[in-house]
Amino acid sequence: MSTPGSLPSSRVNSQRQQPIRDRYLIAADFLRTLAAQSGGLPFRAETIENTSYAFQLIANELHNQYTLTYTRPMSSATAPTRDRGRNQ
Repeated sequence: MSTPGSLPSSRVNSQRQQPIRDRYLIAADFLRTLAAQSGGLPFRAETIENTSYAFQLIANELHNQYTLTYTRPMSSATAPTRDRGRNQ
């Protein structure tokens, strides 16, 4: 497993060709570690059909987690003013 701030395992770049299953296990381990270190969650999609479900989970997470707002600064034209010229 990787430690925070470390580079991906050198096992991925080794000279000896690894069986495809080993490379998938290394990649899955790296992605789980990346998700944990970044505060995220890993989503698995075993088949191409499952990717739409994984993307829906991600979209729901983003929709429920973040709110963006913008408040326009008040300009002199919209700021409340006192009218000193009337009824005095």
